[in-house]
Amino acid sequence: MNPGGAPIWYLTQALAIRVMGFSPLSARLPAWIASIASCWGLALLARRAGARWPALYLAVFALFPLQLRYALEGRPYSEALCFSIWATIVFLRLLERPKLIHGLLYCLLVALGLYTQPYSIFVPVAQAIWALANPRVPVRARLLALAAVSVAGAVFVPWFVYARQNWPSDLAPGVRTTLQPRILLLVLRECLGGGYPLSVPAILAVIAGTRSQVLRPPTKAMLVLMILLPIGGALWVDYLFGYFVAIRQMIFILPGIALLAGGGVEYIAAKLGGSIEAAFALLILTTSLVYDVRWLMRPREDWKTATTALRRSVDSGACALLAPERTAQIFLFFDPGLLHRLYSEASDFSQCPRVAVAVLPRDLETSTAIARRLSARGFRQSQVIFAGEPAVRLFSRPE
Repeated sequence: MNPGGAPIWYLTQALAIRVMGFSPLSARLPAWIASIASCWGLALLARRAGARWPALYLAVFALFPLQLRYALEGRPYSEALCFSIWATIVFLRLLERPKLIHGLLYCLLVALGLYTQPYSIFVPVAQAIWALANPRVPVRARLLALAAVSVAGAVFVPWFVYARQNWPSDLAPGVRTTLQPRILLLVLRECLGGGYPLSVPAILAVIAGTRSQVLRPPTKAMLVLMILLPIGGALWVDYLFGYFVAIRQMIFILPGIALLAGGGVEYIAAKLGGSIEAAFALLILTTSLVYDVRWLMRPREDWKTATTALRRSVDSGACALLAPERTAQIFLFFDPGLLHRLYSEASDFSQCPRVAVAVLPRDLETSTAIARRLSARGFRQSQVIFAGEPAVRLFSRPE
C-alpha cells in the first residue's frame, strides 16, 4: 500500500516488537543498530581509503543530521543505508579478490538494500558503471559486479510488480517533480539535513577532497559517482512516477560525502596548515551538532495523548472527525474502538451536539477548510482539548 515501500524493514521492526513488546524502544531499535553498523562500516571504508584520521571521517558521518534523524526514527532508511555501506565494503573486496563468493555476497547485500528501500539501488549501479569504465579493474571483477547488480535487480522485480498493483493511481496528488532550480536548491540545502550552513562548507570540503592525495583518483571518481547518481536517479524516479522529492530518498549519498569531505579536510591541512584544517573541521562538526540538538529538542508529535483526548470527547457525546482522514490508521492503532465512532467530512452532523476534530497544526489548509464547513453547519470552536500535534479541538453549537 505504501508507494516505494519494501518488506524487509517492516519484518525487522515486527520481529523487534514481537520479541520486546510494543514501545518506542522496540520500534526504533533496528534503526539504532543499523546506524551503529553503518558507522562501523564507514570507519572501515575510511581506513581502506588511507585516511590519516579515520575518527574524523566517522564523526562527520555520525553527526550528519540526516543520518542521525533516521537512526532515531522507526523507518527503513537507516537500515537501507547500512546495507549500502556494507555492500560498498564487499564491492571493494571484490575488486581486490574477484571470487564468486564475494560476488554472491555483494549481490545479497544489494538485494537486501533493494528490499529495504528501493532507492538504494543507485549506489551499486554507480559502482558497476565505475567498474566497467575503469580499465584497471580486472575483467572478472567487472563481470561479477555487473552480474551481482543485475541479479539483485531481477530478484526485486517480482516484488515491484506485486506492490505496484496496490498503489493508488495518483501517488502524490497535485505533485509533479520537474528538474527546476528550486529542486536543485532543495537538494543542496537538505542533502545533509542541516541547511545551507552545513551543506555549503561540506560541499566545499568535498570539492577539496577531489584534489586530495589521500584518496586515489579512481576512488575519488567512484565516490563522486556515488553522490551524483543517487541524486539524479531519485529525481528521475520521482518524475517518472509523479512522486514528491524527499531528501531521505538520497540518504545513500552520505558515505561518499563523508569520505570526500574528510579527504578535503586533510587536503586543507596539507595546503593551508593545521589551524585552518581544524577550524574547517570544527565548523562542519559544530554545525551538525547544533542542528542535531535543535532537532532533538523540537516539539514532538504525540498521537497517543491525542487519541486519549479524542476518546474522552467521544465518550462524553461528541462526534469524532479527523483532518486529514488518512490519519485514522494511527488513531486506530492506539484505540481500535474508535473505528465505528469516526465521522467523515461528508457526514450528517445534525444529530451531533459537539464535534471533536483532530487536526495537524502544520496542515493549515485542511484545518481551515474543516473549520469553515463546520461553521456553515452552525458549529463554533469552543475549546482546544489538546494543543499538541495533532491537536484536538471541540466545536459546539451555540445554545
